[in-house]
Amino acid sequence: MPIVLLGFFSSIFLFFCSELLLLLLRKQDDDLAMGGTSVINEFLNIAKEYKLNLSQPSLHDLNVEHKILIHRPNMLLRYTNFVEIMAPLMSMQALQHLMPTLDNDTIKSAWGLDFVWPYLLNNRDVAVIDKTPMTHTRPVTAFNPDSNFYRMYNIDPMLEGHNNMTKYGLSSNTKPRCFREVRLPKAEELPQELPQELPQELPQELPQELPQELPQELPQELSQVAEASSSSSSSSSSSSSSS
Repeated sequence: MPIVLLGFFSSIFLFFCSELLLLLLRKQDDDLAMGGTSVINEFLNIAKEYKLNLSQPSLHDLNVEHKILIHRPNMLLRYTNFVEIMAPLMSMQALQHLMPTLDNDTIKSAWGLDFVWPYLLNNRDVAVIDKTPMTHTRPVTAFNPDSNFYRMYNIDPMLEGHNNMTKYGLSSNTKPRCFREVRLPKAEELPQELPQELPQELPQELPQELPQELPQELPQELSQVAEASSSSSSSSSSSSSSS
């Protein structure tokens, strides 16, 4: 439900929104590519239509660390317990609920929030949207735990991820799971390729064991039978005419 704020309170609300936007921009990934505004708009519309609390686009199979995020062409979306922090979309209610995990100076790498956010939302209406995939353009190794990025800021992402998850009652061994899938309508599914064992085209020539044309002459034994039959008929005709 939309809330209308007037006067002094509207100014506070706008200030809060601008500060929140700056906070989110500081935490965003800068190495994502999506297929233009039409794809982004479709992603937003799907999230709105399905009333998702938390979602993200799936990823083309390039520089993907978490295999559950790999794009599945014939799926519309999949309900999961995992949304990566690189490109989350939250409903306003989810954002308000999860705000303490964002406005927290002890969280530097944000490792573990991929599981914490869905968990704090009771895994309700959390999904990976397959119809509008994106591409992670930078190699996964660019941000591995031993990279210069984390050394520069004195961050131990593995330890932080463990602490973030256990702080909210999650085991640090929790694995990504898919609870339910929503397939695309048949008309929107990608065409399936023919199995490789089937011939792709008809043979150009007849098999060699079949005759290419009919024989021009009768076989020799049939020829002799035909000549004998013809001679016998001629003799009979002569006898009839003499009598």
